[in-house]
Amino acid sequence: MKLNLQLALFCGSTAAFGNISGEIDLPAVPQTGNTISFMFPNNDVHPVIVNGFDGLLAVIGVRFAPQSLKTAITLDLGEIMLQTREDARKVMTYLENGFGLFGDEYDEPS
Repeated sequence: MKLNLQLALFCGSTAAFGNISGEIDLPAVPQTGNTISFMFPNNDVHPVIVNGFDGLLAVIGVRFAPQSLKTAITLDLGEIMLQTREDARKVMTYLENGFGLFGDEYDEPS
C-alpha cells in the first residue's frame, strides 16, 4: 500500500534543518503510536550511524484525503533531533538514497 510521509529534521537545540517527504510502500496503514523501521535501506545503501537516529520513527499522525487522485493517506512521523548540521545532512542523504524520499534542506540561518 502506497503511503505519503512527512517528517522534520532539527539540529542543535532548536535549529530547523529541513524536512523529508515522499512515498513508501507498507503492507497496511499504521496507526498513531506505531513505529516504522528505516533500518534496512534499499539500493545497497549502508545504514547510517548518527547519534540521535536509530532508524525507528514513530507515527504521530495519520491523515486521509478523500477523493484524492494520488496517494490518499499521509503519515506524519516524529521529528528527528540531531546534534549537528552534518549529522542531519547524513540522515537526510540516507533516507533519500536508501528509501527514495525527498529531502528539503532549509537555508542555514545567518
